[in-house]
Amino acid sequence: MITLLGLTLSPYVWMVIGAILGYCIGTIPTGLIVGKLFFKKDIRDEGSGNIGATNVLRSLGKLPGLTVLVFDALKAFILPYFLVKHLPWGDSVANFKSEMSFMEMLGEMIRSLVSDIAEIQYSAFIVGVACFFILLGNCFNVFLKWKGGKGVATTYGVFFALHPIATTLAAVTYFFVLYLTHTSALGSLISLFFLPIYIFLMSLYQETPISNFLTCLAAVFYVVVFIKHLPNIKSLVRKV
Repeated sequence: MITLLGLTLSPYVWMVIGAILGYCIGTIPTGLIVGKLFFKKDIRDEGSGNIGATNVLRSLGKLPGLTVLVFDALKAFILPYFLVKHLPWGDSVANFKSEMSFMEMLGEMIRSLVSDIAEIQYSAFIVGVACFFILLGNCFNVFLKWKGGKGVATTYGVFFALHPIATTLAAVTYFFVLYLTHTSALGSLISLFFLPIYIFLMSLYQETPISNFLTCLAAVFYVVVFIKHLPNIKSLVRKV
């Protein structure tokens, strides 16, 4: 059982709740809202027809594009950040007291390695399911006939909550590739390809019970983003 905000439920129930909340958050069409609210335009009729920040930037300008980028990342950041703050997450640390005997310390260490690790893993799956459904809601929006964004800002928002250092490195990689190639799609694909690699390399320095899980989650996110970028990839290949 997992307790969140004073409510104790099965971890599987929390996963279902996280999936529903995540998908609903992901379906908020920031680009569509900005276009219609401030420009009286449907961004789906402009440029590439995508509702993401890149198409908004090219079609409506830098400020609207930046606004969509920030809010797409922010909407993806809030739920995982909240869950990480309120669920067991990261290192499992045994709670030793100075008056403990050796056997009591040994018992506490075993308890920490067994029960706490299990709870952390359940929590990781709750967070992972919620995050994945945020991405699905963004990329495959049921309210937009299963169309949506390409998941780049969403991925950055989610992983800034889960692993800010690795995500910052990925962002630096994005801007470096963008500077060299002047191609946003290439910067996105390369930087998010390196995100699970950065997480894995950092786990070699300081491994936690969720290190492998986050590496795998970042790799799954990359697969979805890659699929959404297939038209861009085909266009880039034709130009070569």
